Amino acid sequence: MRRLTDKVGYDGGPWSSLDGKKIVWRAWYPQTNEKKAQWRDSMENNYIRATPLDLWGMDAEGSNKRRLTDNGAISWAPSWHPDGEELLFPVIWMTGTKS
Repeated sequence: MRRLTDKVGYDGGPWSSLDGKKIVWRAWYPQTNEKKAQWRDSMENNYIRATPLDLWGMDAEGSNKRRLTDNGAISWAPSWHPDGEELLFPVIWMTGTKS
């Protein structure tokens, strides 16, 4: 086993494509010092702040990482279409938050 991501923030719920060649996961990577400080505080105090989550994808060996969603919502639990090229996923829209 080897680590495939290295950004500050949250990575979770990896899903493999049906042929095992691709991985998609949900993630939040804070971009500002303020957001990074909030992230460190949540890790030190064992809580997760509600935050938008994007879906990211890559080849199974770790190359070709790319952001698949950027909608300010919680993009969650994708399912692969049988063709291996498309994803279906629910979105939880957050009100009163800033991404």
